[in-house]
Amino acid sequence: MLNRILNMNPDVGMVYQQTDYLREGFEAGELFEAKDAVEVVSHVQARTTLYDPAFSADCLQELINTLKQRERVGAGELYDLLLRQIVGPRKQPIVVGEKYAGRSSEVFLFAEYFPDGKIIQIVRDPRDVMASEKQRVKAYNEKIGRPSHLLTVYDWKVGLQTVALFMKSERDVLRVRYEDLVQYPEAETHRIWDYLDVKDYDISTTTDLVNDAGDVWTANSSFEVGVRGINATMTRRWLNELTEDELVFLRAFVAAEIDEMGYANDWPALGASSRLEKSHDLLTAMSEEVELNKTAPYANVLVPPRFADALSAESILRFGDH
Repeated sequence: MLNRILNMNPDVGMVYQQTDYLREGFEAGELFEAKDAVEVVSHVQARTTLYDPAFSADCLQELINTLKQRERVGAGELYDLLLRQIVGPRKQPIVVGEKYAGRSSEVFLFAEYFPDGKIIQIVRDPRDVMASEKQRVKAYNEKIGRPSHLLTVYDWKVGLQTVALFMKSERDVLRVRYEDLVQYPEAETHRIWDYLDVKDYDISTTTDLVNDAGDVWTANSSFEVGVRGINATMTRRWLNELTEDELVFLRAFVAAEIDEMGYANDWPALGASSRLEKSHDLLTAMSEEVELNKTAPYANVLVPPRFADALSAESILRFGDH
């Protein structure tokens, strides 16, 4: 949703299908020979076309032709050229970017590429994250074999702690709560435009959110389709969707983070049938999902050594004092 909202501003160009460039591991000071730069772009082109058949196979050809005339290009510059080429046919934005779903580990390399770059982290109540992913797994598991919804909560916690550590390094990050964005879209987007230092854009004048191809977005949750634009009702679905065992587990696993983000710690009364032992069973299941998915692209992004212990699976996969 945030990706599409950002794209509504003429000064902002967001790539809808992520390129995964920051997950390739190119160092900030790395220089590519022309032929190697072309190979990188061709690789992104092939992967993105496979991910989204509507992606034009010719989209990056102009950039490839340009790179063939260069002797060398830096990794950061190549990333910027890549994004601007993708959004170029639609607009000539001041700011370009893309969404990275996962554990937010890409922030460290991004900051090395672009010391003055802007980072926005959107955060949602992890109880609704878990409930939404349960719906998604239920709908898609037979088709594409999605992992358990437990992995999403693990990623949520890692992402929050990753950005918190990143911010301690005196880096500026704008955190946006999903609930605030759908409840107060005009106020939140004005805050975003100010952070990005682009001209203000009143999204209340537009009823539909569209992607790169102009397709109207008809949902902002796994719970419902047919919703045009931003819908403030897609919150607190966890009250009806999560089991007592899941709620006991979440209270032990992310209660501190819920407090940190200002969410109401309003857990319903939980009966004796939900014991902490069940939570440890869910923690074990989560650990197994993390292990099974340790080769996922977002799981391979390196973090600075000084943060490695704090963001290790051993540190994340434990209960707080709740």
